[in-house]
Amino acid sequence: MRHEWLLQLFLRVMGTTMLFALVFVFAPQSWMRTLHTLADLGDMPATPVVWYLARSASALYAMTGGLFWIVSADIGRHRLVLWYLAWSIAVLGTVLCVIDIWAAMPFPWTVTEGPSVLLMAAVMIYLLSRIGHERAKNQTETYAREP
Repeated sequence: MRHEWLLQLFLRVMGTTMLFALVFVFAPQSWMRTLHTLADLGDMPATPVVWYLARSASALYAMTGGLFWIVSADIGRHRLVLWYLAWSIAVLGTVLCVIDIWAAMPFPWTVTEGPSVLLMAAVMIYLLSRIGHERAKNQTETYAREP
């Protein structure tokens, strides 16, 4: 069950990383403006919809991080949810790649955001498939030993 342990660790590391987004649900606008400028995105528009989107996206990231922690507690029980998350994240990564190019995001952003999300999905899909193989092998060995 080495792959199950690796998936659990991966989910917890990713979940913890996503939970850090909770800071930006409540962060002062000055922090967000500074980070926006440091990311080479220019001046952050001071319109209500921009603040709403930034904070609600942060809340969704944090919520997803919490979900990663919950499903990591029992990989076997939450296997269907994990497959859904893995493939949804793969679709999200693809969509982010397209959006980043279409929106003419800065090059460092474009080559890191979507591809890193795709990598996360690939790791999850790989580990989930290995867990499936391990379980099938264990079941076969169990049946082979029975008289």
